Amino acid sequence: MNLADFFLFLSLGLAAAILGALMGVGGGFLMVPSFIFLGFTKDYAPVLSLFVIIFVASSATTRYAREQLINYRLGLIYAPFSIAGAFMGAYLLHVISNLVFKVIFSGLIIVVGGRLILKKDQSDEISHERESRWSYYWVIIWGFLTGMAASFVGIGGGLIAVPVIHLFFMETIHVAIATSLFIMIFTSSFATLQHFLLGYMDITLLLTGLIVAIGAITGSQIGSKIQTRLKGKTLQRMFGGFMIGIAIPLLWLGA
Repeated sequence: MNLADFFLFLSLGLAAAILGALMGVGGGFLMVPSFIFLGFTKDYAPVLSLFVIIFVASSATTRYAREQLINYRLGLIYAPFSIAGAFMGAYLLHVISNLVFKVIFSGLIIVVGGRLILKKDQSDEISHERESRWSYYWVIIWGFLTGMAASFVGIGGGLIAVPVIHLFFMETIHVAIATSLFIMIFTSSFATLQHFLLGYMDITLLLTGLIVAIGAITGSQIGSKIQTRLKGKTLQRMFGGFMIGIAIPLLWLGA
């Protein structure tokens, strides 16, 4: 790897992490197509992305923890089912065609993105336990789907986790993003481990990922700082528009 490649991967990590930490999605939406463009195959690009997301999520979580924006109870309940889904997604990625899955997934995020854009003003007050308790029965399904999407698509699972936590678990958009990244630490770590056990992580991939991660750690601090300064309504609409905008590139990845 020459010096130009080094700074290219460093810059990619920085840019992806700024947006990934801001939106709670880890940055895989930018890293996966970029890695494919740079020559990595569609089997290896999601694996490399998931490895870097571990660093993005961990770095952003430290800032969100200081701001007291993480719902640890929900995150720790959600994480085990996400891990189970991540193991399943890692296996499915290498044995079946993922086009159908990504068509369905893209359609889903377009619908949910539109819902977030059209949703009425979001209060900055966290809902009472009584209002969201029923939603915890859905944690098995949503957690599993989040993990499977994270591993299968290589985007960290935040595109599911953030709207689910916001709309179903009735948390503010700020808390949803922060909690999503907290969950992502577990999901991405175990998904990466599963890919490694399946033989899709070698020394070249590891070294490349560490270089990208250097930029990603800095970028995640920038993105999380921006997030805490945005109003809930603005952030909610930004995330909704982001979901719709990411659907077409996601379909291209499955082509």
